[in-house]
Amino acid sequence: MKSYPAKLILFGEYALLKGAPALSIPLPVYSGSWHTVGQDPCTMPLPEGIYNFEGLLRAGVNCQAFQDARLCFESNIPMGYGLGSSGALCAAIYDRFAEHKTNDPRQLQQLLAGMEAFFHGKSSGIDPLTSYLNQAILIQSFEEVVPVAWNPGDDLPCLFLLDTQVPRKTGPLVEWFLKQTETPQYQERLETVLLPANLQAIHSWLGSQPEILWESLLRISAFQAEYMQPMIPEAFRSLWQTSLNRQDVALKICGAGGGGFILGFAKDVQTAIDFAGAYPLTFPFNSTQTA
Repeated sequence: MKSYPAKLILFGEYALLKGAPALSIPLPVYSGSWHTVGQDPCTMPLPEGIYNFEGLLRAGVNCQAFQDARLCFESNIPMGYGLGSSGALCAAIYDRFAEHKTNDPRQLQQLLAGMEAFFHGKSSGIDPLTSYLNQAILIQSFEEVVPVAWNPGDDLPCLFLLDTQVPRKTGPLVEWFLKQTETPQYQERLETVLLPANLQAIHSWLGSQPEILWESLLRISAFQAEYMQPMIPEAFRSLWQTSLNRQDVALKICGAGGGGFILGFAKDVQTAIDFAGAYPLTFPFNSTQTA
């Protein structure tokens, strides 16, 4: 059964709002797939109205065949964590039921954005595009996306997700950030510290340059601790400060922040486990997936 992975904005989640690049990668450890409707309840029931949503029709989805198939989308992608649960569903619908698919990334992004608008009212299309292609996406801007070849290698830091188990709301955090950027001092720090570090992190990650990547991660983490504190749940701010005094662990905001996952980097799996203590971890690209 084909699966459709979650997505993670690895770098640039807020920088993207200011026109800076971002990097989105698929997370196969979280995914969804089609199953025939049975007696057991679906993990992600299909909402009413989706079968005749205009965005699906514009994408060339055969909505009658979709409805007649009586399928359920079984998914372990956490909802409300910024990992693209609705994006994976849209990718699955397009892949299975679109009658004339396109291979053009930009056109795909537009079609999938129109489909995901069913869930969010507005979508960039990046989440379903990453899931559909199952490939890293370099986002130069919302209008320019480029699939890139990348494989997690042993020379890069170990990536982990720390589950805060704290609910979040994206809208107020984005509004707060955009309001701060209206302040000249904040905008100056953004342009001279965060945006260059973000760009360097993207290039060093794709180019497998761990020493340069660590420098970038530490700058990003320190900036977020000082200038993006509302995005860090209060119960985790002490742990975040502890990480700033180390050279083998770095934390950064995952998605909008404020709850859900915190994105972490460590020299190795054991370092991450020792650092996090009792907090639950997921290692998306290591054989030890959870701890």
